[in-house]
Amino acid sequence: RGRNRQFEARARLEALAESEARFRAMADGASSPVWVTDLSGVAFVNQAFVRFAGRPAEQLLGHGWFDIVHQEDQPGVLAKRADAWARQAPYDFMARFQHSDGTWYWFNASCNPRVGADGEFLGYVGIAADVTEARRVEAELRSLNQSLEVLVDERTAALSEREARMRAIFESNQQYQWFLTAEGMLLDANKAALAQIDAARDSVAGKPFWETPWFAGAPEVAEAVREAVGTVSRGGDYRQEITVPLLQGDRTLDLAIRPVRGGDGRIRGIVPEAVDISDRRPVEEALRQSQKLEAMGQLTGGVAHDFNNLLAPIIGSLDLLRRNGTGNARERRTVEGALQAADRAKMLVQRLLAFARRQPLESIAVDIASLVRGMEGLIKTTNGAAIRLDIELPDDLPAAVADTNQLEMALLNLCVNARDAMPQGGKLRIAVSAERLQRAHPTLLPAARYIRLSIADTGLGMDKPTIERAVEPFFTTKGVGHGTGLGLSTVHGLALQLGGALTISSKPGLGTTIDLWLPVSAADADKDMRIAEHAGRARSGNVLLVDD
Repeated sequence: RGRNRQFEARARLEALAESEARFRAMADGASSPVWVTDLSGVAFVNQAFVRFAGRPAEQLLGHGWFDIVHQEDQPGVLAKRADAWARQAPYDFMARFQHSDGTWYWFNASCNPRVGADGEFLGYVGIAADVTEARRVEAELRSLNQSLEVLVDERTAALSEREARMRAIFESNQQYQWFLTAEGMLLDANKAALAQIDAARDSVAGKPFWETPWFAGAPEVAEAVREAVGTVSRGGDYRQEITVPLLQGDRTLDLAIRPVRGGDGRIRGIVPEAVDISDRRPVEEALRQSQKLEAMGQLTGGVAHDFNNLLAPIIGSLDLLRRNGTGNARERRTVEGALQAADRAKMLVQRLLAFARRQPLESIAVDIASLVRGMEGLIKTTNGAAIRLDIELPDDLPAAVADTNQLEMALLNLCVNARDAMPQGGKLRIAVSAERLQRAHPTLLPAARYIRLSIADTGLGMDKPTIERAVEPFFTTKGVGHGTGLGLSTVHGLALQLGGALTISSKPGLGTTIDLWLPVSAADADKDMRIAEHAGRARSGNVLLVDD
């Protein structure tokens, strides 16, 4: 019986040795590092482990393998190993192992318990994979992802900043701006546009552009805008002046609509823009009128000059005939009549020259208030009792640059025109004030201080076409034989020659107001008058003036 037990034990040892030999042969043939540990440490490493470590197997047995683990990874590996051994449980770890040439490799290991036939815990069998390249790729990917995140953050910040700048420009622009889809649905509108309809952005967003409150009060304009959006959505452009009722009343807008294309050339949206030109129109119209009158003045001045040259020998010859007493009594009366007609022609030439701003003027500092007071009696007598005269003259008015005689004639002319516009009587108001004009004033005068001489009546008034032609020479609304049409044109030419302007405001049935703007003088009117009076008293004589 004893020999049988010895035989069985020997058989088991042989079988165990054979099994171990097969395991070692299989392990050495594996491409991945394999090792076996017992209670005293590592008992076996395969050839792949030896190649991986670059060291003889003897240096790796026991606890020698631990010497090639990276110091930063050792605490983690030991902790996992101790915990697993205490529970006799599987465990995994990842650590850096150093090759004999100094290169570090990443080791991803998986360890499983070894148990004997009787269930006894014997140690662990471990297998590992070289994940160095995977870790390198992972690190590069992580770095790339971080770089991408930084780039995305930078691009996002840049886009946000750009969007903020564009939004600031969009909102601060005084032009009216909108943004539409390619189909014409409103996506956005800036503050300037929303202020004109007193609406919030959300209340109009999503509506067809032509159905928004900007065009609700003008159906014909809305239909034109609808057609325009259709044209732009097909790649065209649109620009037109339109008039629409907004909070400030009827406003004239210069509306332009253009498409917005993407990188592929397709239309991604539509941008309408509008400039309110309502306030600019009167100034432009005044400029056109001024240019028109300037051209007429140049033509009229040339004609008057040539006519005056022709008139001079006629008057001289007639005057010689009269002085010599040539002819009988009937012929002398004919000469006298011809001279009277020539004198009227001479007055006509003077008025034409006044309109053309070519008459000789004595521009001095004039106290306009004193001038008006001095003419009050003459104006009342000329106008008659049916017209009430109101004069408004504030104190301490500065002097104006003017020619006293010409200004008196101009004021009387304007008062006579006002009288003729009130055949049934009415009220004539003459007011003088000092005002400072800013740029872009309807008079187109430079920004400065001016004296405003205002003549207002309650008469028949004028419509717009009449106002536009009122200062043209020979234009008159009076009947035949009741006016030359040179009154307003003469006053207008005088104002321009003095560096001022003339403006007219009138409505049919509501009367007319004519404002004569004269530049403020830097001199003292009273002082100038005293000097003139003193000079007149000091010396006197006869002067012959030949004026062409």
